[in-house]
Amino acid sequence: MGEVNLPEVWCLPSFDNVVLNVNGARRPVSLKVREGIKGEYPYYGATGQIDTLNDFTHEGEHILIGEDGANLLSKSKDLAFIVDGQFWVNNHAHAVKCIAEMPAKFVASYINSLDLSPWVSGSAQPKLTKGNLARIPMPLPPLAEQKVIADKLDTLLAQVETTKARLDRIPQILKTFRQSVLAAAVIGKLTEEWRGAKKVSFNPARLKAITAISGGKTPSKSNSNYWEGGDIPWVSPKDMKTDLIASSQDKITKEAIDTGGMKLVPSNSILVVTRSGILAHSFPVARTLAPVTINQDIKALVPNLGFISPEFLFYLLKGLERRILEECSKAGTTVSSVETSLLMNLEFELPSLEEQTEIVRRVEELFAFADSIEQKANAALERVSNLTQSILAKAFRGELTADWRAANPDLITGENSAEALLKKIKAEREALASKKKPKKKAAVRKKA
Repeated sequence: MGEVNLPEVWCLPSFDNVVLNVNGARRPVSLKVREGIKGEYPYYGATGQIDTLNDFTHEGEHILIGEDGANLLSKSKDLAFIVDGQFWVNNHAHAVKCIAEMPAKFVASYINSLDLSPWVSGSAQPKLTKGNLARIPMPLPPLAEQKVIADKLDTLLAQVETTKARLDRIPQILKTFRQSVLAAAVIGKLTEEWRGAKKVSFNPARLKAITAISGGKTPSKSNSNYWEGGDIPWVSPKDMKTDLIASSQDKITKEAIDTGGMKLVPSNSILVVTRSGILAHSFPVARTLAPVTINQDIKALVPNLGFISPEFLFYLLKGLERRILEECSKAGTTVSSVETSLLMNLEFELPSLEEQTEIVRRVEELFAFADSIEQKANAALERVSNLTQSILAKAFRGELTADWRAANPDLITGENSAEALLKKIKAEREALASKKKPKKKAAVRKKA
């Protein structure tokens, strides 16, 4: 807890003085053995359920806390989670029980609020030993306040999760919006009113009539003169993750163009991937901002500027993605391809150059609007993601229940105080220890 000041009516014992550790009943089982003892009982590890087996090691409500693994530091999943019923726990999760009616939600939420790095050992394989878990300081409010905190956390964290879920959906909503904009653009819906006022129309066209197509290749890898010290971009499908391309991961030399058979694709050409595993679900398209060369899995479409602008050709191909994948692609044994002849003969409606300019303007305006919303949503999601830890921190500093304490002094003093609760926990622990019997180990009953 560092230098954090807790409310005067709280205590700060170590974790092992608050809960009952029942690690002794844990039992690891190899994957091979598990295959022969499948059953109805959940089998838990460091971050959750990993199987179901035919017997159990623990019964009743427990808190499981990861003992090892990267999650101890990354916290990509909850560090602690509550389980109930009959279940099997392996040696990668600590098993603890709450006593004296303490709510498991309160204890698990506290562990999930922590940065465990001060108590984790090991670098290659982080580990939270039983001894280190035991000595973690545990803020202990009076029992009634614990229940209020647990209820507040249920409500507040559920609201946070609901908000996060809504924000998580925004990128997909915006993706659908952008696809709708492109679909409207290529069939003339986006500029329908504008076109009516101008008295112009679309005309049937094919790519082969308004563009020149160029293929690519890979310069000889054995010829170092084609690669060493090169500064000319050589674009492959791995570079086609952005709409605008001026460079690439790999570069070739001028000699590769002069003697290696490579062709320089001019600026404002449209690059399309025609052979790749991803063609089963997407058709990458990009516009060049500088002269580049391309490999054999890419084709370059050089627009005839008398008929079509580079910007409109780019949005046209993006808008026709579904048709291209359905009408021009061919599935292979390992990768799919888009047949160039089918692509170049794909028929579509071509607007005038003036209307193309207007379509591009409207598309980019709507895309800029979508980008602005996405940036705000991402910023909001980051704030909401940080909100969970902020709420937990406030809960275990007593800030969430300050007004409740002021209104309920009788529930936090005397026999209801944290000190009284700690004595009750100690008494129950001692009583349990005196009654403790050797625990039956979970049987590994193989299926007949």
